[in-house]
Amino acid sequence: MTMYASDLFAIAGLTDDKVVYTPMKINTKYKEILARKVGGKTPIKDVKTNKKIQELGKYCVEEYNKSLRKYKQIMQDDNIELLSFVEVVEAETQVVSGIKYYLKISTFSFGIPKIFNAELVVNLGRITRIWCTFHLFIMLMMIIN
Repeated sequence: MTMYASDLFAIAGLTDDKVVYTPMKINTKYKEILARKVGGKTPIKDVKTNKKIQELGKYCVEEYNKSLRKYKQIMQDDNIELLSFVEVVEAETQVVSGIKYYLKISTFSFGIPKIFNAELVVNLGRITRIWCTFHLFIMLMMIIN
């Protein structure tokens, strides 16, 4: 599996332009990343300010909307509203044949906020995005009197 420096920087959380990292700190972070067990999930810090994660979330919503447009044409159903991307609120990564991202995405549809779970794989060898799943995240809320 090929790892690019930019991907290692993003995973290690070394993308803050305001902080200067010493070569020792970068080397230590790289060793931690490369030593991670394949298959284990790792939470991503600072999701809301991570441009790459936000871009991946927007990509998921765009792909979902493309499938809705196709469905709308086939079924001739005008009552389908596309999702509007707001932001990725949580994210995790998992090392597989590339990097698998588990995203919790905030959206709007019909003026109602909705949270969706999305999974996608970024194949580092080819820098391709493979669509996996996208489904509504159901939150159970208890009303306490």
